[in-house]
Amino acid sequence: MYYGTTKFTTTANQRSGELRFMANIEHVEDDLSDLEMPGPKVMEWATEPVAVPPFVQPDYYLALPEAALYGKLGELTKTLDSPFSWSWPTMVTAFATLGIHTMGSYSQAIRPNLYTVLMGKVASGKSTVMRRSLRSLDIPEKAIKKAHVGSDRGLEQVLRVPKPEGWKKGDPEDRFVHTSTLWMDEMSGVMTKLAYEGSTLAQNLCDLHGEDEVSFPTRDGLNTITAKLNLLGAVPCSDGLSFSSVFTSATTGGLWSRMILAPGPTDWTPDHTWLPKRQRLTPSVIDIPVEAITTAAAWAADTKAQITAAAEKAKKPVPNLSHIDRISESALRCALIQSSANHDDTITEASLRAALVMADWQVKVKSIYKASAATTPEAVAGNMILDALANAPAGKFTNFPTLLKREGWRDTLGSAIFNKMKRVMIDNEEIRIAMTKGDDGEIEKHWNQVQLVD
Repeated sequence: MYYGTTKFTTTANQRSGELRFMANIEHVEDDLSDLEMPGPKVMEWATEPVAVPPFVQPDYYLALPEAALYGKLGELTKTLDSPFSWSWPTMVTAFATLGIHTMGSYSQAIRPNLYTVLMGKVASGKSTVMRRSLRSLDIPEKAIKKAHVGSDRGLEQVLRVPKPEGWKKGDPEDRFVHTSTLWMDEMSGVMTKLAYEGSTLAQNLCDLHGEDEVSFPTRDGLNTITAKLNLLGAVPCSDGLSFSSVFTSATTGGLWSRMILAPGPTDWTPDHTWLPKRQRLTPSVIDIPVEAITTAAAWAADTKAQITAAAEKAKKPVPNLSHIDRISESALRCALIQSSANHDDTITEASLRAALVMADWQVKVKSIYKASAATTPEAVAGNMILDALANAPAGKFTNFPTLLKREGWRDTLGSAIFNKMKRVMIDNEEIRIAMTKGDDGEIEKHWNQVQLVD
């Protein structure tokens, strides 16, 4: 029996007394031909409602804490019966589609738009959560642009405001800033196009994260995109390695630092009887206090200091921490948006505190999902171990031999390199082993029971 592996077979052909062997290579997906399959069933019409157990938030290492939720938007998020790691970033981004205005001396200091990317295996429920958010908020359909853009011109066409009736070439164009959300439930193809030589789409998306207008040259002259752009997308990736192959540091590193990355659970099954509890939340005009800006800056400085101290204590190179400032900026944006949804007059201390919980979560996520491509077998194996343990139940140890077998690693790089990297990662204090005290008082080390070090 084969489960998603490569099978090699040999066939023999007898031609003119010559025995010829040919190697056939085929990719077998879930070959269950040797099992006795169930026969056809006649299902009776379900006249009684099926009892659905209450939804329980999945517990895994990269799960978003409930403390990140705030106000009316947080209460509505809880009605989605979806993992917070997906539902909360989606709800905040979707609400920003309604357009939020700021006031005060620092009204231009924080922009109310977000780039959010959900990550998970194929058919794991990412698009389901995105649809639930939009249905619950009752977002106007015209504000959502469902398209998979692959060029600057394509982005311009999607975000272009329709010309008024009677408009002709040469007439002045409407430069009013419209708030739009670009919905891409399958971003892998788009991310690949961003890496094409000569493509400036990645740079223009980065610019639109911080500005309302960006221009680019074409054969017909200079084209301009005007929009307060939100981005809501999904990337099917099963581990940090497949993520890194999409987000390469050379082409999309800038986008990576600007995005809220939302890894979901591996074992969530949506309840398809779910119905939205629609609530027409409207944004309020928000004052931006200087205290919010200075508090977020202090969080960024403290986070960098903690990571630097930990690296020096472990005698490891201090990583590039420039993305911490971007995470701090995303936290301010979240605080602004969720305070507006709550009809606060200003960014409140409670709102910013919740947003900084999200920021701490992003630091943890981006320590695993990095915008770089591992090239050596050791780096590949290390990334695969980190990602598998990140999806393990929080606070519990994982049996490493079972992990080797379940993930099929023996058939990829071989057991030896994974066991080697396990010891290296234990020495580097990236993962820890379980230890118990025996009856004689001696400490017993269980080398096959491992978990991530926080």
